[in-house]
Amino acid sequence: MASFQIQCDQDSAFFFNPNTHKCIGYLTSLGLTSSLAADILVTVPFNAGVTPAHFTGFQKQATGPTGSAKIVGVLDTFSWAGGTGDAILLDFWVSQSNAMQLKNLSQTLMNTAKVNALAWWIGDYDTQAKAWYEKAYPVAGSVTGLLQGKANAALNVDLTPVPAEAGIDVNVYKISLSVGPAANNQYSLVFANSSSQKVVQSWGLVAGT
Repeated sequence: MASFQIQCDQDSAFFFNPNTHKCIGYLTSLGLTSSLAADILVTVPFNAGVTPAHFTGFQKQATGPTGSAKIVGVLDTFSWAGGTGDAILLDFWVSQSNAMQLKNLSQTLMNTAKVNALAWWIGDYDTQAKAWYEKAYPVAGSVTGLLQGKANAALNVDLTPVPAEAGIDVNVYKISLSVGPAANNQYSLVFANSSSQKVVQSWGLVAGT
């Protein structure tokens, strides 16, 4: 059984540099008792004539090989052991407003609270093909699940401000989230190692299968 551990580059995700080609990842949607605001504006690269079709909220610019999107958070790491019942672990950075909302929720939510409309998009650069490709995303656009873990393991909010980039007076806040599948919900997750090689894995358990 394959496992998936993806490290994303925070600096490139917050402030895209066309001269670097590092893995970038975004949390495009997250709902607990309510949906978090997509309040971070980012630049997203794409290839000539080919836009990232599975990026929720992507807006192509009129000219040039980039677009833009409002996102909930910038991904640091994505981890999944690969089993249909294994939790998806996400570390990501959010605005102060979203961090405070999550901190308040973390003190009241049960560890098995429902997670709604969880969506992510990870892009990387194929150095041989010289092209960007979609590295990881849920086929359905988003998934639902349950917080999974004990104490602060399911939803951990660090309110220590960290500059989004050195020398920039914009602070972000680290969130760790563990989401397990809800009963009778199964989703297809895409993972790619290059622009031409990808696999589709099932996540979630359905009764009778």
